[in-house]
Amino acid sequence: MSYPPRSTRITYEGLSFLSILVFIILGSILRQINLLVLLSGLMIAPLFFNWRISRKMLERVKFRRRLPEWAHAGKPFVVEWQAENHRSRVSSWGIKISDQIRAQGAGKREIEKIDLILPQINPQDSATTSYRCLLSSRGVYEFGPAIASVAFPIGLFRSRVRLAEPDWLTVAPRLGTLLPRWRQLTQSSAVGVRSNFKRRGLSDDEFFAIRQWKPGDPRRIIHWRSTAKHGELLVKQFEERTDHDFGIVLDLFADERTNPELIELSISFMATVVSQMNQIVKGDTVVGLFGDSNWIAEQRVTRRLQGEVMKRLATIGPTAHTGVARHLKQVFQSTSRDTSVIVISTRSFADLAGHGKGHPEESAGQQLAAFRRNLDWIDMSNNADQNYFQIEAETNPAQLTKIAAPH
Repeated sequence: MSYPPRSTRITYEGLSFLSILVFIILGSILRQINLLVLLSGLMIAPLFFNWRISRKMLERVKFRRRLPEWAHAGKPFVVEWQAENHRSRVSSWGIKISDQIRAQGAGKREIEKIDLILPQINPQDSATTSYRCLLSSRGVYEFGPAIASVAFPIGLFRSRVRLAEPDWLTVAPRLGTLLPRWRQLTQSSAVGVRSNFKRRGLSDDEFFAIRQWKPGDPRRIIHWRSTAKHGELLVKQFEERTDHDFGIVLDLFADERTNPELIELSISFMATVVSQMNQIVKGDTVVGLFGDSNWIAEQRVTRRLQGEVMKRLATIGPTAHTGVARHLKQVFQSTSRDTSVIVISTRSFADLAGHGKGHPEESAGQQLAAFRRNLDWIDMSNNADQNYFQIEAETNPAQLTKIAAPH
């Protein structure tokens, strides 16, 4: 196992100590005072031993940083450091880990630094320390490079090792709360696509309770363990479920009049819907993100899909030519004719369909009107979010590292 190289430097305290030592040595030579010679000898010993011990503390010690898979802006998360002492006899004392965080594209002046202390690591053992971090803006953040250092026991010399390469963390948009009006919207969309429902059998329904047997109940739903316990026939009660296809699209249009806060609010709305999509969608789903980069996914709702959407929402930006009409037309043509699609947009549907001649989205916007009955358009520029979505207040616990991405 390889370990990072160590370097040792004298500290400011060590320089002060060394200056006094040199003064005493010069005085003892010039004045020929034996007591000063003895004193200088006594002072050299701690200087040497501090240098030797500080180097020993970092010998054969392995460090590892642990980050979450992703985080959400405005919500605290934990960054953990683990150190393993692979020596068989000597403990490590007073290790200081200096970590740093910087948003991608930020300058050196926007680096946030964090210092952690590991008091003791026993031989053939490990120790952990952590800090809570709150990032106020979505984006990609760089953690590191970090440095581990030791000045034990008296701080005259400090040994340092540069730790592993920097880690990158994707910070997804801030989450909010979906209001009851949103549930009504999704339910009404489901009612409008009844012909696309796929009815499930009893074996696929959700078992949620036990009830007494009634004449006509099939034998296969008898709950034998409860029947034996209570001495009467009890059967499983199922919640009947239906599946329907569903689409959710983000249209991140912006021009010189668009408020940047509207962009971030729309992205947070989309992230909140995606985070709760497994509660909304019981069938196949189509997710579309249209801004400075376009992306479409058509599959069942899984945690992997939600994670991929969150990572893309962390970095997506607005554009004046999203191509949403053209892409929506392709979605409707490639899916079932009764698929319901909800679009979260920073503009109105009338603005999209009413583009003048020569605009890149002119023809697609007009043709999209044919699919209007399967399309719910949420115009964020008209404060439509207040009916469906409410942003959560930022968590602000004490002693959190908090930085914002540059805009």
